[in-house]
Amino acid sequence: MPSTYLKADDTNSPHDALVWSNGSNKAARLGNWKMIIAGDHMFLFNLDSDIGETKNFAERESAVVRRLEKAPKEWQSQMKPPAWPSKPNRRIVDLDGIPSELNI
Repeated sequence: MPSTYLKADDTNSPHDALVWSNGSNKAARLGNWKMIIAGDHMFLFNLDSDIGETKNFAERESAVVRRLEKAPKEWQSQMKPPAWPSKPNRRIVDLDGIPSELNI
């Protein structure tokens, strides 16, 4: 990351998309949209209008979902296997009434 971002000389985003994962859980951020895939559940939030991530737009914004679903797949295809993968100690936790896998 160039120092212009660290010094705040450049306020643009250094990346088009931000992608991360934890075991089977995945997330991607593109512009104001943030998608989370947790098991069989999909969440899509518009951070511009809902910074608290309270409204799930996944069913209403299928074109955005399709675009964001590609980001984790493309990212994973470019990654080497992790040097320190998640431990096989997986727990199911309740997140707002939805069982979610937590890898530690």
